[in-house]
Amino acid sequence: MELKGEKFTRRLQTGVTGKFAFTGLAPGSYSVATLPDSYPVGYALQDLAAQNITVESGKPSSTQFTVKALRSISGRVVVYDKATLQTVPIAGVVVRFEGAFSRSQDQPHRCVYLRKPGRWDIHDRGGT
Repeated sequence: MELKGEKFTRRLQTGVTGKFAFTGLAPGSYSVATLPDSYPVGYALQDLAAQNITVESGKPSSTQFTVKALRSISGRVVVYDKATLQTVPIAGVVVRFEGAFSRSQDQPHRCVYLRKPGRWDIHDRGGT
């Protein structure tokens, strides 16, 4: 985080909850901004502008920044073909993600279990 006043600039890091506090400020106008280089890869930062705040004597001021995480999932749905002894793609399977897990609409025995960012696995829950 970066705070700019008329005659100074201060920087600090947010805590584990994303909160920050610049203390001991004199009344006046300030600009507060996040530093794009401090974010990990995968966030949309182009619309993240500095915010102007006014600090009044005896009244705390606050501001909030919201960033959008850019996430995507891609892959293939395959099945093991015992005749050819290899995996082959399955055409026409619709995979839909809802909450913690989802099922394919046309083959409800196929479940996709969602996990935290990282590896995603598709498990066959019976059937073929």
